[in-house]
Amino acid sequence: MTSREPGEGRSAILGLAGILTRVRLLITWLAGAAPAPESRPAQPAVSLRLEPAVFRLESPRMAQTLIQQAVAAGLTVARGDGDGVTTKAEFLARVARDLDFPDYFGHNWDAFADCLGDFAAAPGNGRLLILEHFDELARASPRDWRTALTILTRAAEERQHTSRPLVVVLSMPSAAAPGIPAIDPSSGQP
Repeated sequence: MTSREPGEGRSAILGLAGILTRVRLLITWLAGAAPAPESRPAQPAVSLRLEPAVFRLESPRMAQTLIQQAVAAGLTVARGDGDGVTTKAEFLARVARDLDFPDYFGHNWDAFADCLGDFAAAPGNGRLLILEHFDELARASPRDWRTALTILTRAAEERQHTSRPLVVVLSMPSAAAPGIPAIDPSSGQP
């Protein structure tokens, strides 16, 4: 077996069972209980713990599986629904509402980064943030969507090596999240 650099192997084909095994391993890792070596998959080249800890799902069914396993592992799960959101102001208001940001939230990108950091660092085993239907914002205001993705990625990276990591799942088509690694059960490719 050869060693791989981080990010290599993303095009390796995995069956749905392999993806679900990796979801369970990610949830186990987030919950702080490392699985026994014999429970690790035989193919260590790809896991859901990608660099950075932001990834995309095209299947709502896969998001439900991930949420169920996160809840079972004691993680805090939050969901943001971007249905109908097409502007920066709408995005910030919706995320503030869905993530229960404090009343003093300033409705600008700096305030979003600050409150997202506070959300991610809150007590517990870690956070799984599912953002759904924000593809309308990506089409209507690509610049604002890129800014939001940058802030989400930085927040996940800052929490990556802590006892309370932040994993962000974007449940949307690939065109709305270019460059974000995907886990797609229909194709079996991460």
